[in-house]
Parts: sequence; C-alpha cells; structure tokens
Amino acid sequence: SDIRIKTDFAEPASGARDRILKLGVSEFKMVCDGRVRRGFIAQQADTVDELYTFQGAEMDVNGEKIKILNVDQTAIMADMVTTIQEQDDEIKTLKSEIKSLKDEIAELREMVKVLLV
Repeated sequence: SDIRIKTDFAEPASGARDRILKLGVSEFKMVCDGRVRRGFIAQQADTVDELYTFQGAEMDVNGEKIKILNVDQTAIMADMVTTIQEQDDEIKTLKSEIKSLKDEIAELREMVKVLLV
C-alpha cells in the first residue's frame, strides 16, 4: 500500500524460510457458507509469527459472540517472496559450483586421456 501511510521502516526479521516451513496449510469448511477452502488456521499461524495474524471484528458464530483472529496474507506473502529470493541466490551459487565441477571433470578426463596414450 501507499508509502505515505507508513512509518518506522525496518528490515524484516531474519528466518523467513523457517517461518514459512512451519506454516501449516489446511483444507476446511467455513461455518458461514460451508464452502471448502484451502488456507491457514490463524491460531496456528500466530504460533509461527505474531505478525502473521491480527484481531478482527467481533462476530456471531453459532450464537456466540467471538473476536475473530485473522491471517495477514501480506505478511506471509512477504516472507514467501524473501524465501524465493534467498532460494534464487542459492540456485545461482549451486549452478556456478556445478559448472566449475563439470569444467574440472572435463580437465581431468583430458589428463587421463593423455596418460593413457
């Protein structure tokens, strides 16, 4: 959202990949419409990172007034983007290492050929 409505910028906490890997994905039916959905359980997400949840409005659920705990999809998505960026860096490093090893193997093969002649 708009930068003009934000303050106190800081680097995100480290450990995005670990947080993402701890999240549980579930399939469930919503009480309000019975529709099957796939997503996160707010109480479980809250145990992973308190920034993954926020308190919502009070709702009537089966005759009981409860304050709904919501999942902050943006916080989860930000950690997912960070994780993808980290993995991309790792992939680039691994590709470079593989190329170096292939080059070294090719050199060793040539040396073996010379020795066998």
